[in-house]
Amino acid sequence: MMFKSLLPIIIIVIHSCTSNKSEQFVFEKSVLVQIDNHIILKNEFIQRAEYVLRPDYCSKGNNVHKQIVLNSLIAEKLLAIEGEPLFNLNAISNFLNGLKTQSMREKLFFAKSQSNDLGGEALDYYLEIADRTYHLSFITLPNNVVTDTLLYINNSAELINGLFDSGEIASRDVSFFSEHYYRLHRAIFSNRLKKHDIIGPLNLEDGTYIIMRVEGWRSERRLSEGSQQEYVRNVKEHLTRLRNIEKYADYIHAVMNNKTLNFNQDSFTKLINNLYYEMLQFENSKKELFRKAIWPENNLVLSGGYTSVNIDENEIIFNMDGKDWTMSDLQDIINSHPLVFRKKKISKTDFPDAVKNAIADLVRDYYLTQEALELNYDDDPYINQYVNMWREHFIASTLRTKLLQSKSSNTNDIEYLNPIIKELFNKYSDNIQIDLELFDSINLTSIPMHVSNKNAAYQSPIPQFPILTDNHTIDYGKRR
Repeated sequence: MMFKSLLPIIIIVIHSCTSNKSEQFVFEKSVLVQIDNHIILKNEFIQRAEYVLRPDYCSKGNNVHKQIVLNSLIAEKLLAIEGEPLFNLNAISNFLNGLKTQSMREKLFFAKSQSNDLGGEALDYYLEIADRTYHLSFITLPNNVVTDTLLYINNSAELINGLFDSGEIASRDVSFFSEHYYRLHRAIFSNRLKKHDIIGPLNLEDGTYIIMRVEGWRSERRLSEGSQQEYVRNVKEHLTRLRNIEKYADYIHAVMNNKTLNFNQDSFTKLINNLYYEMLQFENSKKELFRKAIWPENNLVLSGGYTSVNIDENEIIFNMDGKDWTMSDLQDIINSHPLVFRKKKISKTDFPDAVKNAIADLVRDYYLTQEALELNYDDDPYINQYVNMWREHFIASTLRTKLLQSKSSNTNDIEYLNPIIKELFNKYSDNIQIDLELFDSINLTSIPMHVSNKNAAYQSPIPQFPILTDNHTIDYGKRR
């Protein structure tokens, strides 16, 4: 099976460094808080406050709430310092390694995808058509039923229109800015389409094929000079983003060129059974969490943690370019990079192909990680600081849980933790340095938001906000 070149990517910018290993890295101008060798960067502060939901007591953008956010993040660092000697880092080593390599691949995306600015005739063409919103009817087909017959049908306008006119067909509106899949966007907006024009069949990233027909369109006119300027800027930004993704797809194709997976059917069947069982367990727990309205609707992720059929770890699961991969080899990678499926819901019939695609994407990421290692991205200080943020979050969360075991049932968490955190502020006061000028330059929004990367192995790029204190007073530390 050949590798697909690219999945849809939602990139969260955790780091903003394009330098290589030989350059001198310094955080100094962006360090908001320093406690010995533990730091909080300005961007880290903003992301911890705005990329996850904050509790009501600090959900606004005013100074009091901003100071509560600062106290909460410093309190998390202090709990991490206190708890580190008691914490078993081996328990989260795979998780931290997975986060690091995922961040390395994100940096690789930025390094390899930057395209030239769009301008000239190409931009003029899109400016003429980008105000269109097409009303499209569409038919989707799984990969295993797409044959030469479908391609033949596509060459016959009469037959293909007969398909669309034969019954109730799904439809949706697609605007220039709403479509983020570069293949679909290019197919729809690279030509001036007319009513009943046929688009496709197109092979989508999830392995299905789609055929679309234009049922009509509408245009939105921009009257004022200001709206026209914003329109031009938005068109350029959207096209640049899509072109960057396509350029990265070409890079991936070059990396994975001529690499083919050949599965051992007996071992693969056992793996399918185990993963399907895990998916069922996942779905059962998902239903319960949905009732609590807290489950994120992201793509399916499985870790190989359930067993319904025994597989010898030395069994060959696939061969790739002459090298045999055992189940042990595969599981070693899955331990730090769980299998990411291209859909949220998968039928039993489609599950074997979905597993093949998930393994193909996993192996693709393995090779992209090797590319990132060649570029020494594992030494990038922004990436390492990002991993440290997660490590300290886990340590602090574990100690928080232990502390709360001693509270009485009629005391709420914050009420119990406030004096403990206050004591830590006093204990470490001489070691805490805060850049108040940098702090004053930060403006937080009051808009609730939770950012996720639905196609990644680790779909929450930022740890949950630390529920540790609602105190807004900063009467500790040294001012920088």
